[in-house]
Amino acid sequence: MAVIERFNIDDVMARMDKGEIANLPIGAVELDRTGGILFYNQAEADITNRSQPNSFVGKNFFREVAPCTNRPEFKGRFDEIATGAKSLAMFDYTFDYNMRPTRMSIQMKKSTQNDSIWVFVKRL
Repeated sequence: MAVIERFNIDDVMARMDKGEIANLPIGAVELDRTGGILFYNQAEADITNRSQPNSFVGKNFFREVAPCTNRPEFKGRFDEIATGAKSLAMFDYTFDYNMRPTRMSIQMKKSTQNDSIWVFVKRL
């Protein structure tokens, strides 16, 4: 399984502000425990052929923005992190909502700064 390079996300994220995260070359989405979008960077908007990443803040990722992820193989892993059963998930997934099916490497990580969950997305 190809995954995003393994690095200590906690260390990296603790040193970055939202402006730096907004400019990451990989998709970065911060979600609350219910899937509400707190932050959505430009790279993620580019990956999914969308504009205005700030327009997604406040929407539910699984129901309104990426319903193709509302499946056990994606949302189930998110739920494990949201409930505290796990703190990290790394896997490949194909996004196909309003776009050509595209295989992605996903890394989900519970934030050490607050109760949110980061979802990092990289095209394979």
